[in-house]
Amino acid sequence: MTTLGRVFLLLGLLLASQVAVGQKPSSPGPLIKSITDKYVHSWKKFPSIKGNRLGSDDLQVIEPERGFVNVAVFLASWCIPCQQQMSHFQDLEKKYADRYTRFIYIFAHDMEEDALAFVKEYKVSGTIILANVALMEAFHQPDLPTVYLGDRHGWLTWRHLAIDEKGLATLDDLLNSITIF
Repeated sequence: MTTLGRVFLLLGLLLASQVAVGQKPSSPGPLIKSITDKYVHSWKKFPSIKGNRLGSDDLQVIEPERGFVNVAVFLASWCIPCQQQMSHFQDLEKKYADRYTRFIYIFAHDMEEDALAFVKEYKVSGTIILANVALMEAFHQPDLPTVYLGDRHGWLTWRHLAIDEKGLATLDDLLNSITIF
């Protein structure tokens, strides 16, 4: 018998016992709702990325483009884990470059001069954005380093806060599975 079947059997017995002693049966609503809530999945669009291109005052808007996988990496120049993980992000970017995968590096809570120095020191390439308040709110003020993954249809597929080596391995597996032609 499945877990859900056992729950309904238990609820039936509970209701039967209350009726048997002359009590008014109580509503099983909250219990059933809490059991089924974890199975409900709501699809979320990958948020637009709007911020200043690093080294420029130009506002750049990156919309999820159909056919491209978007990997938004939130980091900061002062963040030690960000510094430690940067080579792994670059390796993944190179590995999936020919699979229509776009890495977007977003400097959160950083001064432009510090972000530019980080980019130069770690030889970061690709799309680099300096986050503003609106961008941070759109992504719910993530811990650093954080990765958001959007699939080829523009849906938010995966998020990992304060990513570590295990999370990077999962990201590699996910990219491999969703970028196969």
